[in-house]
This record gives sequence, structure tokens and C-alpha cells, in this order.
Amino acid sequence: MIGLIQMLSFAASLLAFGTWLVVVALAPTHAPAGASARWRLRSRRAWLYAPLWVPAVGVAAMLTPGLLGALITSADHCLNAGAHHAHHLCLAHPPHTAHQLAAWVAPTLLLGFAAAALYRAARTIWRERRIALSLARLGRPSTLADGVRVLEQPLPWAATVGWSRPTILLTEGLLHRASPATLQVILAHEAAHAARRDNLLAALDRLAAYLLPQAVAAPLLDEIDLAREQACDDDAARQVGGALPVAQAIVEIARLRMIAPPVGLSVLSSTLEPRVAYLLSAPHDAPWRRYRALLLLALLALACVGPMHSASEHLLHLLLH
Repeated sequence: MIGLIQMLSFAASLLAFGTWLVVVALAPTHAPAGASARWRLRSRRAWLYAPLWVPAVGVAAMLTPGLLGALITSADHCLNAGAHHAHHLCLAHPPHTAHQLAAWVAPTLLLGFAAAALYRAARTIWRERRIALSLARLGRPSTLADGVRVLEQPLPWAATVGWSRPTILLTEGLLHRASPATLQVILAHEAAHAARRDNLLAALDRLAAYLLPQAVAAPLLDEIDLAREQACDDDAARQVGGALPVAQAIVEIARLRMIAPPVGLSVLSSTLEPRVAYLLSAPHDAPWRRYRALLLLALLALACVGPMHSASEHLLHLLLH
């Protein structure tokens, strides 16, 4: 069993590094025109998290032939190949333990790099979370809605903070300066953040971004931020009676010169102009976009079951002998 764990970690390391190179080289910087916010959010997150989910899917697919061999003797790929590999990915015939240092070097180095990057990111994110919770405790309960607290702050801003129990923060300056219609839109927008658990997802996005070079991660995070705000604008539009009131509220927000909040997510968390254009353009997803992700995932799994499975076994054998 130790040999199988060793081979799985080695294969996952190779897949993770290869995927990392592909993301660095090919990650898109601009979203296709006309795509919905939710599709762009899923698409950019797929690229951002690719170094994590592609190895998981690939290794699981590589184990499929061995799993079939353990259940159906006639499907035993090791016997069909005519001989057992010294190092292979097979549940029916677990490989022996490799004593070469290289078998542990690649997984250890990769895991160490990832752990160091994630630790730095986690410290920053946790510190910001503590500040956000402190602000929430300072606010007084509001009669506007449940989960809303008001801060005695003259500058106008709004934010949603918290992971498990999100809280909407509004300032006195915003309550005094925003019109009732705009305030309703802001509350609906922030309520959408809370319902979608966007603060927790945004923290995970930032963690994953630390695994990529800044030049690659920054455009992906910018696209995710914009798509997330546009998705909340869509939810707010359904609450207040259409996209036009939301667009008008965003214009008023710009005129009020509202400031971005120091923590959390807000109606100001991304650029306002493209959000107005998005609301007025009524984007939609083409039917083929809905199935492209499933098709790509199926092709990846088939490649890992077939040619990549055999290639990985041969590569492991060459590298460890």
C-alpha cells in the first residue's frame, strides 16, 4: 500500500506541475463577449483552481483500469499487458515501494512550495477576517433587515463580512446620502453576497491565487471579482423589479463618490462601468457553453484512463530506475 501511495503522490505531482505550466502559459485574460456572469465565474475559477482539481481528476481516472481489474478479472490491464510493471497505478496489483530518493523529492518539493504559499495567504486572510468581525461587533443592529448593522461612520460605504454567518455593514453616511431606491438596491446586492457565501469563496479564491504567479493570478481574480459583482447585480435586479433600477443605483453610487470598504465584499468591489453595461445588455449563455465544460472534463478523464495512464506508468518506471 505504501508503494501505491508513493506512486499516486508522484503522479499527482507530475500532473500538478504540468497543469501549472499550462495555466501560466494559456490562462485567458479577457472573458468572451456576451457570456453571463455565472458562466464567467465558473470558467475563471476552473482556471484558477486547475492545479488542484486537474491532478485529482487525473489520478482518479488513472486508477480506473486497476479498479476494473480488481472487480473483473478479464479487465485486468496488467495481465493483458503481458507482465506487471515494476511501478504502476493499479489497485489490483499494488506496486512495491520505491527506495529511490526521487520518488519522494518531487511530491515533497511541490507540497512544500504549496504549503508555504498557502500559509502566507492564510495569515493575511485571517487577519482581515478578524478586522471584519471587529467592525461587525462595533455596529448597532438596524431595523432595515435581519443581519444588517450600522456603523457610526460619516463616509458612505457598505460591505458584507463573515464566512459562516455573513453580516451586512452600512455606515451612517450612506444612510443619510443614498436615496431610498438606491439603498434598496444596495441591500439586495449585499444580501446576494451573504446568500451566496461570497466572502468564504473569495477567501478560497485568494488562497488558490497564491499558487500562481502574480501576473497570471491577478487577471483571473479581477475577472472573478467583476463576474461575482455582476451575478449579485442580477440577483438584486430580480429583487427590485429589473435591471434598470440596479443600473440607476450604480450610477448614483458613482455620483455619491462612495469609498471601497476596508474589508469584506461590497457593491464597490469592482469597476462600476462594465456592470452598468452588463445590466443593460442582457447577456446570455450560448447552449454550447453549457456543455463545453462537461465535454472537456470527459476528454480529460478518458485521456487519463487511456494514453496518460500508460504514459505515466512508463515515465514512473524510467524516472525511478
